[in-house]
Amino acid sequence: MDSQGVKSNSTTHKIIIEGLCSEGKVEEAEGYFNYMKDESVEIYTAMVNGYFEADLVEKSYELFYELSN
Repeated sequence: MDSQGVKSNSTTHKIIIEGLCSEGKVEEAEGYFNYMKDESVEIYTAMVNGYFEADLVEKSYELFYELSN
């Protein structure tokens, strides 16, 4: 996107993470999440929900706990 002159933002990253998770690509979403280093609540919430929906409750809780501290 940046190469095409379009600036990405938290909403864009959130949509990408949600899309990957909804397709069952949670590991790919996790890699994207870790690469972004974006600490917005939107991004964390998308990843927490993605883990939870994939029955990765422990990872979901850990990330939620990280966000709340």
